[in-house]
Amino acid sequence: TGIVRPTSGFARICGYDVWASPLHAKAITGLLPDQPNIYETLTGRQFVRFIADMYEVDPRCADQRMTELFELFELDKEADKLIRTYSYGMRKKTILIALMIQQPRVFFLDEPTSGLDPRSARLARELLRELCRQGCTVFMTTHVLDIAERMCDRIGIIHQSKLIAVGTVAELREAHAADLSLEDIFLKLTGSDTEESHMNHSLSHF
Repeated sequence: TGIVRPTSGFARICGYDVWASPLHAKAITGLLPDQPNIYETLTGRQFVRFIADMYEVDPRCADQRMTELFELFELDKEADKLIRTYSYGMRKKTILIALMIQQPRVFFLDEPTSGLDPRSARLARELLRELCRQGCTVFMTTHVLDIAERMCDRIGIIHQSKLIAVGTVAELREAHAADLSLEDIFLKLTGSDTEESHMNHSLSHF
């Protein structure tokens, strides 16, 4: 996403090099960080409108969509309050609303459902699935593997900064053991199942 300078190699998004053409790359990407640090002196509505203006979204379309999304995420009564009064979950929902209006081609989402109430988490999943059906790409990072198993078409497992496995859940099961859950496969590939076995053995003798 252009936040960390690479030590080597390169990254391209839709053909644009993230470092050689940063404005082109950022124009078609959207980012939801795990820690939603956004402008606290703006209201939720002002922040979303600011993002819409920055990405040159038609103001009439942006305002109409903004009203719909604030209502969907049950933030309509809080939309004109300062963000400094928002909870962690409310801030995340505000950024999600801004991303939906921005309409990037590629989304990068860090723990997108953490801090959300169950209804909003389901709504976010449904909206993201619809975006994928429309041709967008969503990269999601999460430590909650049952969410990854339910939401993602393909899974990449990263261990010690290396991509050690990638594929659909079915492909990962076929390669590593058909009866294992995604969590079991992750633990097996990262060696954590051995550590867990040692811990359980120690606990059984406690």
